[in-house]
Amino acid sequence: MGKRSKNLRTAVALGLCALTPLTLQGATVTGNLGIDPSSLAGTDGLGRVLLFAPNPVQPGSSISHWDRSATPNLLMEPSASANLPFPGLDLTRPLMFDIGWAPGSSNVFIRNMDGQGEGLNDPQLGAQRMQAMQFAAQVWSNNLRSSIAINVDVSFSNLDCDTSGGVLAQAGPQFVFENFAGAPVGNTFYAGALAESLASQNLSLQDDPNATAGDLALEFNSQIDQACLGAGSRYYYGLDGNEPPGTINFVQVALHEMAHGLGFTSFVNERNGALFFGRPDIFTRNILDNSNGLRWHQMNNGQRAASAINTGRVVWAGQQVTNAAPSFLQAGPALILDAPASVAGRYLIGTAEFGPAIANPGITGQLVIARDGSNQPTLACNPIVNGGEIAGRIAVVDRGTCNFTVKVRNAQNAGARAVVVVNNVGGGVINMGGTDGSIDIPSAMVSRNDGNRIKTAINSPEEPPDSAGELQFTSAAVTINEGQGAVTLGVSRVDGTAGQVSASFATAGGSATSGQDFAASNGTVTFGDGSSNIQNVVIPILEDTIAEASESFTVTLSNPTGDAEIGAPSTATVTITDNEPCVESDTISCLDAGRFKVQIDWRDFGGDQDDARRVPVVSDDSALYYFFEPDNWEMLVKVLDGCSFNNHFWVFAAATTNVEYSLTVTDTQEGETFFFQNPLGNPSEALTEIEAFATCP
Repeated sequence: MGKRSKNLRTAVALGLCALTPLTLQGATVTGNLGIDPSSLAGTDGLGRVLLFAPNPVQPGSSISHWDRSATPNLLMEPSASANLPFPGLDLTRPLMFDIGWAPGSSNVFIRNMDGQGEGLNDPQLGAQRMQAMQFAAQVWSNNLRSSIAINVDVSFSNLDCDTSGGVLAQAGPQFVFENFAGAPVGNTFYAGALAESLASQNLSLQDDPNATAGDLALEFNSQIDQACLGAGSRYYYGLDGNEPPGTINFVQVALHEMAHGLGFTSFVNERNGALFFGRPDIFTRNILDNSNGLRWHQMNNGQRAASAINTGRVVWAGQQVTNAAPSFLQAGPALILDAPASVAGRYLIGTAEFGPAIANPGITGQLVIARDGSNQPTLACNPIVNGGEIAGRIAVVDRGTCNFTVKVRNAQNAGARAVVVVNNVGGGVINMGGTDGSIDIPSAMVSRNDGNRIKTAINSPEEPPDSAGELQFTSAAVTINEGQGAVTLGVSRVDGTAGQVSASFATAGGSATSGQDFAASNGTVTFGDGSSNIQNVVIPILEDTIAEASESFTVTLSNPTGDAEIGAPSTATVTITDNEPCVESDTISCLDAGRFKVQIDWRDFGGDQDDARRVPVVSDDSALYYFFEPDNWEMLVKVLDGCSFNNHFWVFAAATTNVEYSLTVTDTQEGETFFFQNPLGNPSEALTEIEAFATCP
């Protein structure tokens, strides 16, 4: 079946006290900050390419791009990348093969969606824009096979942009399909053009009688050509790849955006981990998290939401990309320690935007903790006081309080040859931003766990023990029906097993009330020395006889012992769904003899939010709602019995709004829930979900 999906768009957008100098610290930790010939930049230890998983989530960019750590730059990085081969598709082409495209050729047609005098019809730039767009379309048509024409809707609009940055363009598929004839994987969504290629038929006719309806839509920012990014900035529409300094190559941006529309995008809501209409898509099936060894379609919503911000540990698992990576990527920078044996090995690093690039033969030497004489000396935000130890060596400093450039410059002034910054939050590394032309030494970041191991080794004259690890919930969100009696939350120990460790847990009320909806609980989870077995926290759920909306409470980890740290997620949100028969109220509609409960909440552009109010009408299968005023009806919802047709209950909805709303329909008999969300600013389209509930009869 097809689903109209203009909201599946992904954007690319252009982060005094005098002390006696300390004696040299305990063990001698030595290593090299340079290029590791055994590993490719932008990959994990097994050669799988990293995906962009920033913390916090960047809607429209997270997961649906390659990570910025790749060297050289790749077409599908989240920002406009420099030094790209023109007009290259690099690792994007084998990714298309991983998700189901076949090599070959196709016919790609550009549909001009601009009005008179606008965008592609601009009297000065329109012809250049169309020529460049058709050039990009030809590149893709020469690489992917389809017997069905691929129609691309192209338009120009005023998108966000100022001198601090902006959106160059945004794009996505117009249709997605599942369970079509020829689908390689069942119950899985495919971008429209890919699905039609696999099915060898124009599937979009199911939803749009226009045989030339756009399969993907590209929207470019008109303001780029008005120097919104600063004086001299604009699109370069030439076809030679030689864009002048300060300009942006339009063909490269068009190639990037077309890739999103052709399937280089996840349909998952990265904020909450929810699958699109409860089903995985073929892109999502190839996302793998190295922390737990699971692919995204194997995770629950909470695990996916946690994975979306698991920087440096989320990879593309498709074999075609892994096989092709050595042909495109170069050996990557790394910190490689050779002594002592307890910390020897390769460490993943984030690089810096300032100072010289890390290169061979790299900087080899002893790692020494820098101290600045303040009450937080390892932050290096003030002049270094142990310069005698730092000079000629690799300085180790902690992230926090001041800019990265300040830390590195202070270490440089003390004579350091390079700097290693230890992250102050769990979950991996980031690339360090900043500008300082006076910095002439390289620097890099290591994760908090890796940095703590290194600092322990430096401070200890003995061989340091393994890390005690981080304690964290296995999932950031869990949903349970109130009749199930209790909810079980897993607590895992990651990145270390040394010593006995523990952490406290405690519940806190939210919309759910302790003593009424759940039993207030607190206690301790303990891991023995060498143990990483998941420990369970069990919270009693209290059943009542009140018909009510879903409610939630939180459980938080704190007070770690035994040198352990609290990782992420440190808080789990438990949502309790009601199991009472539906009782109508001013916000709840009960359909099909009270079996289905309908609730809607909304949020507008000013940040105001509330529950939608029911319009009192007499109907057993339909409900009307208003958001703002009783005489301004916003939304119609139907729940239809399709059991005799396809063994499902159907949910249809239509709304005349572009505010954000969430529709929740609950089968109170079976405890199943159907959820749909319309993003803020997206003109709502009709919802026709004929597989909403597989709960017949």
